Amino acid sequence: MPNPRVIQILHGFSIEGAGGGANRFGIELAKAMNPDKFQRAVWALWDFGTEEERARRAELEKQGLETFVGAPWVESQPYQGWWQAYRAFARQLKQTPADILNSHSEFGDVPVLIFKLANLRLKVVRTVHGGHYREWNRRPVRRALLTQFLYPLFYDVEIGVGPRVMDELNRRVLAKARQKEALFLPNAINLERFLHVNVDVAEKRRSLNIPEGSLLIGSVGRLAEQKGYTYLIEAAKTVIQHVPEAYFVLIGEGPLAEDLQAQTRRAGLDGRVVFAGMRPDVEAWYACLDLFVSSSLWEGLPTVIMESMASGTPVLGTDIPGTRELVWAGENGWLVPPARVGELAQGILDALEAVDLRRRFARRAQETVKQHSILAVVKNYENIYNRLHFSRQNR
Repeated sequence: MPNPRVIQILHGFSIEGAGGGANRFGIELAKAMNPDKFQRAVWALWDFGTEEERARRAELEKQGLETFVGAPWVESQPYQGWWQAYRAFARQLKQTPADILNSHSEFGDVPVLIFKLANLRLKVVRTVHGGHYREWNRRPVRRALLTQFLYPLFYDVEIGVGPRVMDELNRRVLAKARQKEALFLPNAINLERFLHVNVDVAEKRRSLNIPEGSLLIGSVGRLAEQKGYTYLIEAAKTVIQHVPEAYFVLIGEGPLAEDLQAQTRRAGLDGRVVFAGMRPDVEAWYACLDLFVSSSLWEGLPTVIMESMASGTPVLGTDIPGTRELVWAGENGWLVPPARVGELAQGILDALEAVDLRRRFARRAQETVKQHSILAVVKNYENIYNRLHFSRQNR
């Protein structure tokens, strides 16, 4: 009997933009799966046209993984692009059928559901990264139809990357009625990416006009409402008033880029809060920071915090579900309330002042993040895939 063919369905091969954490997880999951037991493939809905995506696909194919992209991304025509991607997926599945599809995004969940409805023997898995109530947050009717009704009916397995995400899934009326419980499998990263990072910190900082001897506070993430950067920029003004050698860097792009840059100029922080854009060498940038700050308003289980911990960079985060599962206040980092500028600023000031504590928290965080190694989590996914494949073969 041939090994089961498992396809990870992603938003895109880009890990620098929208859906980057979920895309990264899907890619690392596929890479970590045992090639002697599974046929591995990674498909993405959209091609965003970057060199990084092409290089990432080439690397995966060199390692023996199949890759496929449905359609080019066109910002002004997302639904037409989705339809093109769906049709391309359908044609490809006819040529190379799958045993199991595992979606990692709300746009990917829908075609996977359609393929399931067309072939009930197909096994489908949905990994929810951002939280059930944040899916289709501008389309409540669509969310009700899909996440409340159709998904608990037809998805074989649903997985939440954090305890809160799992609890939200399990509170759905239809899921409870059918006694269909979602599973909790934490988000995870490839720790090896951070083991041997050689970087000229001074040169990296100079490339952004950060003076020598500065204290550099940074964050990595999409410039979007979720990340709470409006509050971080307001807090930066207070921090710089008290610590003149402090600089801030935001790594990422997103829909709020122009608004945040305008806010920075109005606050008189131009040059002190640096917008670095997307960076493919993000591992090197973590090593350049004196403090990593996550000002997020909501999260699933944030990849960037795990990456910062693995890099040995101390972390201050907001006290929200997902983040508090990683950052334990007073043990391996700092937590402050979300959307509270004054307390965020004070937390940053406290962390900057406590040099020895930053080092101690960073060392502890490097130990605690080991439980989020992709090598540990992949075993659980492989067990799920094997169970589904066995049930498929015995129907």
